[in-house]
Amino acid sequence: MFNAMRVSDMIIETLEEVRRKTGERYVAGFRNRELVIHGLGTNDVVYSFDTRNTTATSNQFTLNNLVTRVQVIGKQDNDGRAPIEATVEGDMRFGVLQEIVRRDGDKTLADATAEAQSILDERGKPEKITQITVPDVPFLQKGDLIDVRAGNLVDWFHIEGISHSATTREMTMMLLRVPRKG
Repeated sequence: MFNAMRVSDMIIETLEEVRRKTGERYVAGFRNRELVIHGLGTNDVVYSFDTRNTTATSNQFTLNNLVTRVQVIGKQDNDGRAPIEATVEGDMRFGVLQEIVRRDGDKTLADATAEAQSILDERGKPEKITQITVPDVPFLQKGDLIDVRAGNLVDWFHIEGISHSATTREMTMMLLRVPRKG
């Protein structure tokens, strides 16, 4: 599975496989020069941001990475043609944005169709990008839980990524809304 891969890619792929199988998300980062893998929102101190300490908030939707149809392609014949063995369609309101799953020698049609459905489950909706710009807090890192009560953002979020600006002494965080239980 990890043949000829960089160590960082192996870690990312392993964390992604855990997410697919368990639904739990983990992040990897360095603390005191050691690799630390932890679950989302496991930070001890939860920072709150409101209108007094927030420069900007934004919500955007993007069709990047959107997939609305997945075709399962079988083995090539002697002429190099591969038959379409199955087509799995999602929400077609955004047009046909297609991906292909190739069915190799040991993959059954049912496994390939399940993989196609998994792709639609994961990437079948437009991606929401939520950002907040605040004064730089160097202690915050990817995966931390924060409370936001500013602009159009009023909820708990996990930090997906952080961009620091030394010139403005601010940071912009890409956020993921914490799913509601129940």
